[in-house]
Formats: sequence, C-alpha cells, structure tokens
Amino acid sequence: MSEMMTMYAAAKIVNGWLEADGVAKKLPPQMFYGYAKKGYISSFENEAGKICTTEQDLATWYAEYRKPKAKKESVEIVPEDDGTVGEW
Repeated sequence: MSEMMTMYAAAKIVNGWLEADGVAKKLPPQMFYGYAKKGYISSFENEAGKICTTEQDLATWYAEYRKPKAKKESVEIVPEDDGTVGEW
C-alpha cells in the first residue's frame, strides 16, 4: 500500500512537485482539505480522525491537475444592418 498522509503533508509534497516542474505557485493546505471533501482527491479518515490520502491517489490527482486546460471558444459579436446584434 502507498504511504498514508494528511492533507497538510499532501500540500507539502505537491508544492515540491510544482517547484520541480518549474511552477512558481504554492497551493495552500486548506485547498487540499476542500478537494478531499469534494472528492477531487481520494481520501479517508484514519484511526485518529484525520482526513488522509495515499501517495498513489495524490499522484493520480496531480497528473489531472497538471493536464493542460482546454481553451474556451470565443464568440464573435457582429452588428446587423438593422441595428441588432447577433452571435456568429
């Protein structure tokens, strides 16, 4: 089984991965607790009642987090001859 860690420890690990990937951004530990609550990061409660994840589950989440995001399609606004405006 992968190593178990709290979300606070997970934040430290992910911030290290981000730094190694050349990303000048640090993610706060609170964000990881929120992501665990929403189910974005697979998590469980340990014997002490702390919210935890595994290194494997964290790596899976990180791979998705670092995927390039799709760009939103832009809409062109074109004025009509009769003064109305339409999307094309």
